[in-house]
Amino acid sequence: MPPVPFRHPTMIVPRFPIMVAFIPSRCLVFLAAMLSVFLHTPLHAAQWTFQPQVSQSVEIDDNITLNEDSDGTTIGSVTELDLDVVAETPQSNFLIRPGVTINRYEGSSDSEELNGAFPRLSIQATRRRGDIAGNLEAQGSVQPTGESQVEDTGETDTDAKEFRGQLQVEIERQLNIRESVAIRGGAAARRFSGGGSDFVESNNYNLGAGWTRAVNSRTETGIDVGLGLFEADDDTNRRTFSAGTTGRLTYRVNSRLGISGQAGPVFVATNADEVADDGGKNSNNDYAVGFIGGANADYAFGPNVLTLTASQSLTPSAFGDLRYQTRVGLDYLRELNERSGVRAGAGYTRSEPVFNDSEEEEDTRNFFSIGTSYFVSLTEAWSAELGYTFRALDRGDGTATSNGVLFTIKWVPQFTRPQSEFR
Repeated sequence: MPPVPFRHPTMIVPRFPIMVAFIPSRCLVFLAAMLSVFLHTPLHAAQWTFQPQVSQSVEIDDNITLNEDSDGTTIGSVTELDLDVVAETPQSNFLIRPGVTINRYEGSSDSEELNGAFPRLSIQATRRRGDIAGNLEAQGSVQPTGESQVEDTGETDTDAKEFRGQLQVEIERQLNIRESVAIRGGAAARRFSGGGSDFVESNNYNLGAGWTRAVNSRTETGIDVGLGLFEADDDTNRRTFSAGTTGRLTYRVNSRLGISGQAGPVFVATNADEVADDGGKNSNNDYAVGFIGGANADYAFGPNVLTLTASQSLTPSAFGDLRYQTRVGLDYLRELNERSGVRAGAGYTRSEPVFNDSEEEEDTRNFFSIGTSYFVSLTEAWSAELGYTFRALDRGDGTATSNGVLFTIKWVPQFTRPQSEFR
């Protein structure tokens, strides 16, 4: 499990009408081509830095996979190893971040499904030439479904492993001192290995454009439009098309309070094959009109920071469909002194299908978490954190809860920049 006290993710207001989190393997050639464009500046002329970090956590949880028939308490060790490799030139930046999480849990039989070594890789590249800037992000990771499916399908009692990959590219042009336009595109994939559940592999693609205007030093507005295609790799051959537009507004009220939001309609159409009584297949078409958007507010008062987020987005599901995901989060941070502080947070996620063929509540998932932690900087390189989290997962036919305590110690060596430079 990740060495953080809160199990609900940081919730960011969605920038794109179509949200993706996965990349198909056939896009690797495209990724290599885009990297060659972004890294046109010779890397031997770049300033290179290297930053490793290591964290070791001890976790105790009375229902770590949130199963209603959990058979006891789990005690586990989580080791995370990461390395940031950065190349910088006056016109471009390149970051590659390989990492691995090593889980070792003992106690309940459910926890055995979480054991193993799970690699991940993140790549970010930016390049600016005149008034044109390009951004590329690519991510890939392997996780046990006992972790990755908590807020998606709720199917955590499996020994399957999930691969997620994502590629997103954006080209932005500055029209003048206040306005800019951008085009965006992405592709993604989701794959599973192992057994224990009928997860559906899928591909997802998106294309969008946006316009942004800085009204003044405090206010920014914008409009985004996007198209998306979701393909499920199962017997239904489900294909879902979506098109949406959102308006954006960001306003800094004063030095302590900032607010932002976006909202707009989305149109969704789907086509899936149904097995007929005679063994043949019939094509089933359906469509829906919905709403996507989000809001964020952060308020700083003295040593305290309070953040409130809310969003509704379209999210691909391991059930093989496109779902509305509604999220609400509240986070509080207080610095006690220069070296320590406390934080607390609560989050709620609701996942429901856009097209609910069965019209049963079992197709809806509700996840809630609340937690608090104390963190301290021991030295420039060493830090520690101790936290508690309560979680609840409602699968429609019952609710499972858990209580967990997590202690993490992290080492981030402070190297002198630049660590090395190639000329």
